Amino acid sequence: MEADPRASVTFRGRVVEVAARPDNERERVAVMADADGVDGGYLTHQARITGRTALVLVLEPAG
Repeated sequence: MEADPRASVTFRGRVVEVAARPDNERERVAVMADADGVDGGYLTHQARITGRTALVLVLEPAG
């Protein structure tokens, strides 16, 4: 996704062309909190890794 940020996402029969971009700090906090609410391992994993941050990409409609 970093080399070519274009993709197609299909959800409930609807196809959307999207472009990926790195998150910003505010988005990262929100995404990681939401993900941790679904599966409690995300924040634990981020706390265990050192010297880097887990990659989070934001998908936006291409246009």
